[in-house]
Amino acid sequence: MIYDASKAQKLVSEGTATGGIMVYSLDGVNFIQAIPEAKDADTYTVYYKAQGDGNHTDSEVGTVTATIGKQSVTPSIELTPPSAQYDGNVKRPEVIVRDKANNVIPESEYKATYVSDNGENWTDQGTYKVKVENITGGNYVVETATADFVISTSAQAPLEIVNKPGLVYYGNTFTLSAVGGSGGAKVQWSSSDENVAMIDANG
Repeated sequence: MIYDASKAQKLVSEGTATGGIMVYSLDGVNFIQAIPEAKDADTYTVYYKAQGDGNHTDSEVGTVTATIGKQSVTPSIELTPPSAQYDGNVKRPEVIVRDKANNVIPESEYKATYVSDNGENWTDQGTYKVKVENITGGNYVVETATADFVISTSAQAPLEIVNKPGLVYYGNTFTLSAVGGSGGAKVQWSSSDENVAMIDANG
């Protein structure tokens, strides 16, 4: 048997008894007719005996071991958010790891690292890696895997022309300004018809 996050599993097959019923126990003391079940990866000792009826005594107690093995998994890694825009702050996306049946693997089953082996600061524009790797114990053997997290350039505010005059007469001179954009580059002005409006040497 292999660990299944969605359900508990029967540890033994049902037995039969003549002159009574089969009963089972996980502690050797409390016997019930239902077959024992377990979910976690481990080795279990199942005790069993034939419980006699009015004409028969109980049989001797027997034992059998049953093992639920760990599930080996190449994890699916989800980052929330999957990316971000640069804003000068450190980014740490939430990490969710799933097994091959799409069950969420508990955080106690693996180690997640925001990789910074080469001085990555998780702030500047670039592609960063989240690494997931196995830890001792638990129900899974998690293969090492990575997921990319991208910090992109910050979005520019829309460029808007301001100081537009309400009414212009031939020969008037006026100055336009622009707001928005990245703020780090000079705005280049041009006229679609210089017979109507002309850009002077000041741009």
